[in-house]
Amino acid sequence: MQKLTSKEIRDQMTKVLSSTQLSNSNILSGFLYFIVNETLAGRSNDLKEYKIGTQALKREETFNPQIDSIVRIHAGRLRRALREYYYEEGVTDPITIQIPKGSYVPTFELRSIPVWLTSNQKNTPETKISTAKKHGDNQLATAHRPEGFNSSIHKSSIAVLPFKKIGCGDSLKHLSQSIGEYLSTELTLFEDLKVISYYSAKHIPRQMRDIRSIGATLGAEYLLTGLVHSFDNNLIRLYIHLNKVDTGHQLWAHTYEQKDINQHYKQFLEDAVENILAAVPGIDGVIARQKASATAPLSANSKIGALSYWYTQYRNKFDKPTMIKAKQYYQEVIKTDPDNALALGYLSEILSSEILLSESFDQSILELGLSLADNAIKINPYCQQGYLALGINKLRSNSIHECMHALQQGLEINPKSTDYKATMGAILIYAGEFEIGGKTLEKAVKLNTHLPWWQILSYSYFLYHRQLYRDALRWADRSFKSIVWVPLVKAASYGQLGQIENGMVILDEMKKQFVFEDLSVDGMKRIFSSDKILKEILDGLRKLPYIFFFGIPVMIF
Repeated sequence: MQKLTSKEIRDQMTKVLSSTQLSNSNILSGFLYFIVNETLAGRSNDLKEYKIGTQALKREETFNPQIDSIVRIHAGRLRRALREYYYEEGVTDPITIQIPKGSYVPTFELRSIPVWLTSNQKNTPETKISTAKKHGDNQLATAHRPEGFNSSIHKSSIAVLPFKKIGCGDSLKHLSQSIGEYLSTELTLFEDLKVISYYSAKHIPRQMRDIRSIGATLGAEYLLTGLVHSFDNNLIRLYIHLNKVDTGHQLWAHTYEQKDINQHYKQFLEDAVENILAAVPGIDGVIARQKASATAPLSANSKIGALSYWYTQYRNKFDKPTMIKAKQYYQEVIKTDPDNALALGYLSEILSSEILLSESFDQSILELGLSLADNAIKINPYCQQGYLALGINKLRSNSIHECMHALQQGLEINPKSTDYKATMGAILIYAGEFEIGGKTLEKAVKLNTHLPWWQILSYSYFLYHRQLYRDALRWADRSFKSIVWVPLVKAASYGQLGQIENGMVILDEMKKQFVFEDLSVDGMKRIFSSDKILKEILDGLRKLPYIFFFGIPVMIF
């Protein structure tokens, strides 16, 4: 590879520093300027948290990286800003500056520029996708336009205001300064959110106190506000609120507290942020649930509701009428904006579920779903929904190893997305990967109880697998869904518990409700993606007074 000169690197840095991603942030600009110049001066081995904190971020000499994570927080923000820059303003830049995870030493590389960006050929989605395939998944300059390119597709906007504080002490000071920036950084990883710069939020005039005025000034629909209260007995209490700007109403609030804060500062910060991110953003968060209660968007050009509206409806209802409406909506979105990776990912997943509810397997729909997921990732390699859809479609095609690989890639994009982890855990359980799937889902269940029925049902399967049959029954009842999978696991659980009469009642009701459902062994193979689950469910059903002729359950009278 051609060696870059110091001048070339500094020229590239100057260009990045003048971009919209960094020019409004003195902190990020100073961070980048410092680590680049230190590296070019041959002092990269000294780029540790303390040095960056005291020299680049102007912390006092008493700065302790063990209790103050400010350097890690800003490093995450800077990585994100660089990534966005090379997707947008710097998409044709031949030199990239990146900061690998786990290090503060920047790397400088030459890259190839896709043909479609440098030629005069017609800039069509087909051309861009074709070019992206030639360059591979990891090419930063693959066919991409910024998410939300079509201004009619609405993403919810949110701002995190600086946290107030009551009390004194270093821990209080560090926590009040760190948590807002940390939250603002992590929120940018959620695909359906537009996060207002924390730098802008910090400079709202102090005399402006009304939520509606602050939100209007920042251009935010939602505001996260908070207070950190320090008590004399080394106790810190954190109050957090989510506010809806147009009404001034408080949608959600929670209190977190920690004793012996000096010993547990870092863990408390991590746990508080993880819990807030589990509750507020994402498909199962407060914002999405509030949006889901709004009027449905009439078309792709409607400004009513977020892009995630029909996806949320499909996940919660999981019936054919809703799937048809959701499919039509996302088809219209993609027709209007072919590069909308999130819409492609949503449509891909919906098609995979359509296969599941169809009376016969349609290979062409599966292939279309796989193609849409692939294109979503090609257009935006950081589209978590694209990897999720790819994993689900790989599961439908019985490619379990490829399913797990796709899901793991998606998790790396936003490890703090509780709804993604819950979905990933549920899919792995349905694939028969009980241990890793159950462990992943169990943690998500503890963080957010607002899970869709099919994730709750997968947890019931996991408990059934662990022979916790009473717990499996309880979670199956919590799914509140009239679909054949629910009575099957309940009947099997009663069979395993020796409660024959209860099991028979469930099967009698199922026989009346699902008259046209194929409940032969072959039919149930379509219902259950995993042979492991099917085998365990059949083991429970066979303990009820049914016999099987040609695989069809027949009641003994």
